[in-house]
Amino acid sequence: MSEEKTTLIMKKRVKILIVDDEVVLRELYKTLIKQIQSIDAEVFEADNAADALKIIKEQNIYLLIQDLELRQPLNGWDIIRQLREFNNEIRIFILSAWLFEGVEDAEKLNKFKVTKAIKKAVNTAEFKYYVDKILHDENYFDTVDKIDERIIKHKLEVKQLMHDLKGKLSKIHGNCMVASIKFTTDDYIKKDPEKAALEATRVLEDVTGLLDKMVRSIDETDVQ
Repeated sequence: MSEEKTTLIMKKRVKILIVDDEVVLRELYKTLIKQIQSIDAEVFEADNAADALKIIKEQNIYLLIQDLELRQPLNGWDIIRQLREFNNEIRIFILSAWLFEGVEDAEKLNKFKVTKAIKKAVNTAEFKYYVDKILHDENYFDTVDKIDERIIKHKLEVKQLMHDLKGKLSKIHGNCMVASIKFTTDDYIKKDPEKAALEATRVLEDVTGLLDKMVRSIDETDVQ
């Protein structure tokens, strides 16, 4: 048997659906899939939930490559949630910049039996490796709580640290306000005690305001 025929026999024929609202990324994923020597893939694509679910129901899709944030009323989680109501077999590979927003992501990945989930942007070699692994390893199941719980743990630790710091500085703020009132009894500033107290309070409120902004920034930012 020739080497060429052996290669053709070993190729796995599969149907893959790519759901992403970025045309450039869909084209990139399609190109990379074609470069995987071990598969003969028929690739479908969608940029919204309605089209994605229609394709899944009409075609024998083996692998769903799914973004989470779509410019539509329904997002990637909505697609996955509805999909699992009628199909528990399809393998799901999530590629999204919106992963790891909290521990709830790990819970959903397990609940909906997501095969693999990684954060964008993924490099080309990594993408091809995981697609090949998912398609050929029947026991492959590697979710965020196993591979990336360190990201969630780190983020939560930093957020807790910042909130603790905010609490401590708020207490300092209160103590300083009391001290500023007492400070008005000093002989040197008795001429305008109200002005002195207000000025001290204003400075402390500015510090607290800056801290509030910093905490909000931490809340809204992923820890890498």
